[in-house]
Amino acid sequence: MSERRKEVVRRFGELCLGKGDLPLVAELVDEDVVDHRPMPGQLPGRRGIIDGIRAIRTAFPDLHVVAEDLVADGDLVCARWLLTGTHQGAFAGLAPTGRPFSIGGLELYRLAGNRIVELWPYFDTLSLFSQLEPIGDAHP
Repeated sequence: MSERRKEVVRRFGELCLGKGDLPLVAELVDEDVVDHRPMPGQLPGRRGIIDGIRAIRTAFPDLHVVAEDLVADGDLVCARWLLTGTHQGAFAGLAPTGRPFSIGGLELYRLAGNRIVELWPYFDTLSLFSQLEPIGDAHP
């Protein structure tokens, strides 16, 4: 069962977020999923997850996501991600810079059956923003 749960998480990260496969979100994510670190203004549930993926893929349309490690224990799966891409659309108030980025992240997922019901994302946003707009390039 833990291998199946790891596969659900891998598909969610690599295909839903990394490739923009939004129809797959309905298969992998519970309608009432709880995101414990939502983006500002994110709606609750699956709708909020889909909107968040759209926003990220609009800002980084060439986003590539790779699961570097997946560890399962009972109904929990922890994923260590590598995200790479190019900043081509507005993100968090920052106009497109055209700069590439590479960041790591960790997420903890709780699954019920083969669907994600809770997630706790932690991405290196400080590194992301320093790659998109280095301090020396900041505008007043």
